[in-house]
Amino acid sequence: MSKPEISVPVTVNIKTSINQADEFESFSFTENGKIVKIGNVQYLRYVEHGQDGTATPVTFKISPNGNIQLSRHSSSDVHINFVLTDETLTRYPSPAGNIILKVNTTAIKQVLTNNPQTGEIHIKYTLASDDDVLIGNYEVNLTFVENN
Repeated sequence: MSKPEISVPVTVNIKTSINQADEFESFSFTENGKIVKIGNVQYLRYVEHGQDGTATPVTFKISPNGNIQLSRHSSSDVHINFVLTDETLTRYPSPAGNIILKVNTTAIKQVLTNNPQTGEIHIKYTLASDDDVLIGNYEVNLTFVENN
């Protein structure tokens, strides 16, 4: 028997910071989305609209144990598992084939409330190549609030 799905429309505010090779970039945007609860797991889903007109579906899977999985679905799908105490691996598609990257989550915080449905997600992590060359430091700050 499948678990019932509860879906609530939300407004999502996202800020990402990227520090690669002494270059710093920061992006902020607001999107409409929904928080979906299936069993004990919550999924924050929204479509990120790029300045170039691209639309990228994004999902944050928020597990009760504190782990978070980020999935971005575009011409090259990316899935990153954020686990505070473990190094995880991800595949990044490139024209030359998949590149294996190491993900080290240095901070992770999630605060979720019901009635109204609101939340905050904060993730800091590093990406390194399979041979341990640091690619960059990243930070995601995301809040969402139920639409009235």
